[in-house]
Amino acid sequence: MDKKLSLKLNGGRQVQGVLRGFDPFMNLVMDDCLEMAPGGIQNTIGMVTLPAVPPRLVAVSKTKPPDMVIEAYRKGHRNFGENYVNELVDKASNPQVGSKGVPNLFMVETVDSAKLADKVNSSWQRLRAASTHKLKIMVQINTSGEESKCSHTHTHTHTRWHLLGWLMYWRQLCREVTSWYSHSHEI
Repeated sequence: MDKKLSLKLNGGRQVQGVLRGFDPFMNLVMDDCLEMAPGGIQNTIGMVTLPAVPPRLVAVSKTKPPDMVIEAYRKGHRNFGENYVNELVDKASNPQVGSKGVPNLFMVETVDSAKLADKVNSSWQRLRAASTHKLKIMVQINTSGEESKCSHTHTHTHTRWHLLGWLMYWRQLCREVTSWYSHSHEI
């Protein structure tokens, strides 16, 4: 038997659908999703219009040498994606690449060690000495104690993370719902 689910979202929006479980990234998987408008009008979520954003071609430069990145830049390409922070730091530190700058570096994900954070910070300061723009980063914290994850756990962080307790609660709630769903329904 399927479980109907009704969620209230920010701004008073409400979504209803049939719970199917969670995907590998712990996102809710629902079928027959409807958004309930304030006046009681139902819209299929897939029909909601999103603002148009022009597509952007991103050249993924992971594992490519700096001279290939420079050649693509000379030919007019301006958007590059680097999967490995260490390679980003090495390429940004390369005099040929560094002379072009990294004007649109937006964020570094998964900073999982103090050594990596120091390396990113020193490179950023060298590249942006005159700028007040701060680089956004995502710090990886091992909340579950898994051996395969980074070594920084919430008990080793000196900063108080206001959302950490909520995130841990949410993770437990997701596990409970998944467990309930898998025992109640054949997947």
